[in-house]
This record gives sequence, C-alpha cells and structure tokens, in this order.
Amino acid sequence: MNLARARMGKRWEEIADAAGISSALLRNIRKDRAPLTLDSKLAIERAYDWPDGTVDAILRNDVGVIRQLKEPPARRAAPADDDLYARVLRDEVEEAMMAIDEEPEEKRWRFIFARREREARKMKRRLRRTS
Repeated sequence: MNLARARMGKRWEEIADAAGISSALLRNIRKDRAPLTLDSKLAIERAYDWPDGTVDAILRNDVGVIRQLKEPPARRAAPADDDLYARVLRDEVEEAMMAIDEEPEEKRWRFIFARREREARKMKRRLRRTS
C-alpha cells in the first residue's frame, strides 16, 4: 500500500480521508493492530481506485496482482522546472525514497526536494557550458 500511496503523491491522511476512515484506524490496520473488516477493505480499495478484491489478493500474496501493482505507472510529464516542490513523485528513485517507512514522510519529501534542487543546478551548469 505504501508504494501505491507514494505513486499517487498522497499522504496517509489523504488516503484515510478518501477511504472515509480515520487516519488512526488506517495506521492501526497497516500495523496489524486493528482488524481489517469488509467495510475497511472496500474503503481502502475505493481510496486507491482498485478493483474489488484487490486487498484480499494482496493478503493472499497473489503474485499476479502484486506484480501488477508494483509495475511502474506510465511516465508522467515532469512539472515545470520552477515547480521543484510539487508533491508528485516523478520517477522510480523518488518512489523508492517515499517507500522507506522508517523515516517520517516530511523528511522523505525534504530528501526528494533536495535531490531535485541538485539535479536542477546540474542542468543549469550544463546549459551554461553549452551556450
């Protein structure tokens, strides 16, 4: 669920809101501290725009469904250069960075923004050299 959430560029609170459940309940479900009811499953699938039964397939370790969910999404056009701070994941590296649960989400976004700033500086230097 974390990778799918990161690919959507959403915070856990936004997923909980979209599912119509509290962020505390979603956190407890994710950490196996609350039961996953049928209503919760359907709400989570709705929040991720997944077909019915996807959560059950993940819990069964259905390799086909899991592989499909792990496939990178179609490439999106990157936001304009001046929009380095858009909370939209742009590539696999950013998706991997956002999937690290050990770090708080805000810290992960700071790492991503710093990486984008470095890349923008490199690009500007290259452009200056070639002009």
